[in-house]
Parts: sequence; C-alpha cells; structure tokens
Amino acid sequence: MSNHKSIQYMLKTLLKHGELITDIYNNSAISETAENSKAIEELRSGRMVWTMDVSGEYRLSKPLKAFLVHVLKDQTNRRIDLDTSSRLEEITNLTRMYVAAKSRDNKLDMETYYADIYEYVAEFLQTLEENTTILWTHIGTQFGYVTSLDAKINECDHAIGRVRKLTDSLMMIEISDLYELTAGDQLLFRILVQEMQKGIQRCLNDLENASKKLSTLMGEFRRMNQTTILVKGFSAFMKHNPSFELPDLTDSSELRNLNLISAPIQLAPSVDTSLLFLEGELAEIVAETDSRIREEVESRPTQFNITEELNSSQAVHEPEQDLLAMEVDSFLTQCLEGGAYSAKEYYLSKTPEWTFEAWLYCLLNRYSYFDEEDKEIVHLETIEVEHPQYSGNDFIKDIRITITV
Repeated sequence: MSNHKSIQYMLKTLLKHGELITDIYNNSAISETAENSKAIEELRSGRMVWTMDVSGEYRLSKPLKAFLVHVLKDQTNRRIDLDTSSRLEEITNLTRMYVAAKSRDNKLDMETYYADIYEYVAEFLQTLEENTTILWTHIGTQFGYVTSLDAKINECDHAIGRVRKLTDSLMMIEISDLYELTAGDQLLFRILVQEMQKGIQRCLNDLENASKKLSTLMGEFRRMNQTTILVKGFSAFMKHNPSFELPDLTDSSELRNLNLISAPIQLAPSVDTSLLFLEGELAEIVAETDSRIREEVESRPTQFNITEELNSSQAVHEPEQDLLAMEVDSFLTQCLEGGAYSAKEYYLSKTPEWTFEAWLYCLLNRYSYFDEEDKEIVHLETIEVEHPQYSGNDFIKDIRITITV
C-alpha cells in the first residue's frame, strides 16, 4: 500500500471511530466490551491504541495522543521535553554524514541527509516552542488542573525547576560549534546557525519571562496558603470552644486586647479639623501646646552647653534685636582699634541681656554682609570643639577676629 493510500486509510479509520477515540482520550483508558471489540481491534491493528496485557484497558498510542494534545492545546498537558542533548547529537551525526557525502560528491545522499537535518532542526525548534506554550498555559490558568493550594505550590515549584533545567541546557549550546560543523556549506549555515540561533534566543527570552511570572505566582500561592492556615486555625479553635462568640467591633472606638498578637498600632480617634465650629477650640489647643513646648525647650539643659562656663546668674531672655546688633558693631569697632579679638572674652566682660549663642549668631550674621574687600581686612575664625558623645557634631566655642592692615 502506497503512502498516499495509507494516509487515506488512517484518516478514514480515525473518522470512523472518532467517538470511541474521544471516549478513550477523555477517560484516559477504556475497557473492551462486546460492542466495541471490533472497533478496538481495528484501532489496535492500526497502532492507534495499545494495552499492557490482553485483558487490560486500552489507551491511545503515544503519537496519536500527542497529536490530539497538540491540536487541542490541552491545559492538563504537563510534559515538557528537556532532552536537548540527544537531539543535538543526532543533528550533529547527520551533519557529519552530509559533509562526508558532499566530499564524495554524492548528491543523492546529500539530499537525503539534508532533508533529515532540516526535519530534526524543525522538530527541535517546534519542541522548544511547545514547551514555552505549555508553561504559559499553566501560568495563565494558575495550574487549574489541580485544586488545592499545596498542589499548586508543588506544581509551580516543579515548573520553576524545569524552566531552570531547560534554560541551562540551552545555554550550553555553542553556536560556534554548529558553525564549524557546516564546513562552509550555505544550506547548513542557514538552518544550523541562523535558524537555530533565532529559535534558541526566542525560547530563552520566553523562559526568562516565564520564570519571573512563576516566581510571582509562587509568592501569591504561599500568601494564600498562610491565610488558609489562619482560617484552619480559627476553625480548630471554634471546634474546641463552641461557646465562643465574636463580639461586634463595628461600633468600637478602641482595639480589643487580643491574645497572641502584637500591640495595636491604631491611635485613638482624633478631632476632625474640617469642622468649622471647632476652630476656636483648636486655636486654643495649638497656642497652649506651643507655649508648653517653648517652656520645656528653654528649661531643658543641653548635654553639651558652652554657656556653662558663663555666669549662671545672667538672664537668658531674648533681647531686642537692635541692642544686640549695636553691641556687635561696637565689638567690631574695638577689634578695628585693636582693643578686642575674642568674642567670648568680650561677652564675658559685659553684662548682656542675651545668651552667648544669640551673641555668636548675630556676629556671624553681621560678618556675612561684609563684602570681599572688608573680609580681606577683617578675618573671622571659628574655634570649634567636637561633641564628646556623638561624632560628626561640632560646636562653636569662640570666634576670633583678626585685623590685617
């Protein structure tokens, strides 16, 4: 029987027993009965079904089932072909035979080997594409062929492992080695180098994206599983404590003190600042708070206060700005006359109405308004000291003025 007639006979057989084949595919197997014995025998003689023993159940043959899975895009298909080494080895052997036939100038053998090489390369690239299609199908359905979260986590972890193995096997393929096998033949170069390189790179990109999505799915599954564990724990608690009733928390303004949880982070209800009739009361609260903070800051002793060396009986209230500025001008005038150079010594020689810190700030501010010519004559030097406890904090202990004429 010619190939044409064989193909026609096979297709007619499939069409004739389509309903039986559908039942076997959906049920994975079927038992032989008096009604279907003749049909099963016809399918078995055509190598479309098989069984492990005479009295066993009949299943679809591997090629026929693979054909139906491929055409139907079956979501339950989990078979990912990771065997890239044997396929490449077969392609390598056929390529060497092709090159040997070419050296003998045997065109018939060359055509035969080239057709086989082309078929193997096309099958290899198609297998890679089917692998990525299966992975994305499982990702899209979130492994819908299993129901429990534990099973989904296991399937996702298994898929991540298969992606890693397939990626590693593809990364080991050296295009330079395939180029050497071509021995300069343009036909081999086109399918072994160009087509293989494009197909492998496309598959690697798909695998990289699939790996990221699988990792995201794994995190979601584990988070859902933890939530399920809490629900199971609550169910177990209710089983041992049937009299427990959950209180109504909708009207509660404070969090309940529950056991085995962290301290509450929710604050007590605050005033709604959008209410206009509370404006006067809010203003009083802000003023009172501001006054209390100022009193605490003024009365709080600093850990490193340079004014400890000063007379403690001196008043520390803020002076009028004009008096302090006039005193700074007087100090600078004495510096020009050669009478004073240390701001601290000058401050201690007076009985000022301001703090030493305010005195230094005003002096630095006054000096900042000097132009460059004046700063060439009047030089300001800050005497700094480090904080004894915290590194990186320097304090101005004194300011010295030097006159250069």
